[in-house]
Amino acid sequence: ARVLQDAEFRAEQAYFLNQKGQNAPAASQGQTGFSATPVPGSPQVFAPSQSFASGKAFLQAASHVLPAHMQAEAEAQDEAQMQAQMHAQMQAQAQAQAQVQAQARAQAQLQAQMQAEAQARAQALAQAQLQAQVQAHMQAQAEAQAQAQAQAQAEAQAQAQAQGQAQAQLRAQAQARVLQDAEFRAEQAYFLNQKGQNAPAA
Repeated sequence: ARVLQDAEFRAEQAYFLNQKGQNAPAASQGQTGFSATPVPGSPQVFAPSQSFASGKAFLQAASHVLPAHMQAEAEAQDEAQMQAQMHAQMQAQAQAQAQVQAQARAQAQLQAQMQAEAQARAQALAQAQLQAQVQAHMQAQAEAQAQAQAQAQAEAQAQAQAQGQAQAQLRAQAQARVLQDAEFRAEQAYFLNQKGQNAPAA
């Protein structure tokens, strides 16, 4: 709005300066149709004098000034439009740049979040694998210890049984020898007794 106001003000100044420049030579020669005295209340507009026979001459004189005034206004409007277009273009570029930066920040945040999640998953997987390996190792050790204990117990029981059987066999053999000795002594005593009884009779 300020640009348009400045442009209109410059256009009006150019119009009145051009009109004043055209009226000054005519007024010095006495051939002008404008009076040098300004109209009260409008100091920049020259009123037509009574030397005009009709308003046709005034219109012809003003027709040379109007195109310059219109051209100045058109140039001012073009300049205002160019400035508005440049401002809109700069604003659009700034918005596009801000949007690109926002997208880049969002993409970076997403990538960082995905990377953090991937690292967390990898760490959790590694911890789970390590824990599983430790548990498997402990379980294998426990099973090996249990198996070794069972084997040792079985061997001890087998040895005890074998030793008991050997001792029982030795005891049985000793008892058998004692019985044999007793039978032998009994037989000897019997024969000796028989022999003793038969001797006096003979």
